[in-house]
Amino acid sequence: HADGGVHLFVVVVVVVYAYILASVREDTEAGTVVHRLRATDRDSGVNGAVSFLPLDQSAPFLLSETGEVTAVGALDRESTPIYTLSVVARDNGLTNQLSVSGTLRIVLSDVDDSPPAFQYTHIVTTFLTDQATPLLIGPSLVTDRDTFPIQCSIPNNQNRFQLISSGSLCHLYTTMPLSDTFTLQLRAQDTDNIVQSDLRLQMTSLSNDTINDSLVIELLDLSQLEFLNSLHTQLMTAVPSHLKLHIWSFIPSPSNQSNLRVLLSARYVESGELLSADSLFQALTLNVTINRISPCEDSNGCVRGVCVDRVSVYADTGSHVATTSHLYNTLLFSAT
Repeated sequence: HADGGVHLFVVVVVVVYAYILASVREDTEAGTVVHRLRATDRDSGVNGAVSFLPLDQSAPFLLSETGEVTAVGALDRESTPIYTLSVVARDNGLTNQLSVSGTLRIVLSDVDDSPPAFQYTHIVTTFLTDQATPLLIGPSLVTDRDTFPIQCSIPNNQNRFQLISSGSLCHLYTTMPLSDTFTLQLRAQDTDNIVQSDLRLQMTSLSNDTINDSLVIELLDLSQLEFLNSLHTQLMTAVPSHLKLHIWSFIPSPSNQSNLRVLLSARYVESGELLSADSLFQALTLNVTINRISPCEDSNGCVRGVCVDRVSVYADTGSHVATTSHLYNTLLFSAT
């Protein structure tokens, strides 16, 4: 510039916008110089001497007066993948100090420092008998905080299950949906780690006949969490002992989100015969207000559409909070 101001050059590796940015491995040790900045001034003597001002102290990097950028704290790409730092260079003019600012963006490159993690140890799932296979069971069963691909397998799958890898995630599928309880031996491997875990999987099929004989009730002013923590057990024992009740799903009511809509059926213990929806409603003894919902009451469809296709997946992490929607009802018991 004609005024002899400072010119800032950022010597870097990756270009973003008009800047070239620094790439730093996340396992870089504290005390390592990770980058060097250079600034020039057209003035001579003292007026042309340039120094850099300190960086924001919240960043795990230190900028020296001479432009050396040093790591001074632990780096973790999974927590903070990019640092965008404001850099100021100033000359030592005797009468008028001039400065220029720029942006240094430090991108942390991934290191395979986190092993794969199993999310659940116990899954209880309901599937529809006419669902296409392979059938997805719940959300990601195995995750890895790193971006490196992982490989997953089930040594004892008996050709009924598949643990399919997709990048740093693995999903569980079944090719032969059966009403049964299984114990699966799961194995996951990344670049440096091999982890194993057992999964208890309880699967129950929901047939069209069962749907047709199911009862849909609406519990007023009740959340899913409140239902799981209190009324779930109470409802299971709200029929005479010669009947066995099954709760298929419990979702917020499409017409009133503060109410809970529950799909349930019952069978006679001795014969296994399904109880009609009318008989089941008469047999229920529950100390709360219950509204019976007609299968085709609203525009959302019949029982199948309202209470089966729109059920939620729950994670048992201590709070029983719904996480995502699936075509079947699944209870997930966390591995942590």
